Amino acid sequence: MRDHEESQKGGLMSFQEFVDGIIELAAKCGENVTVHFDYDEKAGKYVGIASNGMQFTGNSYSLKITARWGTGHQAQFELTAA
Repeated sequence: MRDHEESQKGGLMSFQEFVDGIIELAAKCGENVTVHFDYDEKAGKYVGIASNGMQFTGNSYSLKITARWGTGHQAQFELTAA
């Protein structure tokens, strides 16, 4: 993942950075969560759907990721180095 300085510059996020960030987040949940990933190349959109029902979306133009779960719950976060 990128360091905080790069994210402040508005660096682009690769699909692999998206995957690595979501896998790291899922590991911290303490559950046995699996995630299926997809990349819509035309739209530049990344999607991760977790086995617990959470959906993660991001894109190649920003380090921000949106997480959605339950009925209408959502949060946004930015990938940074641990």
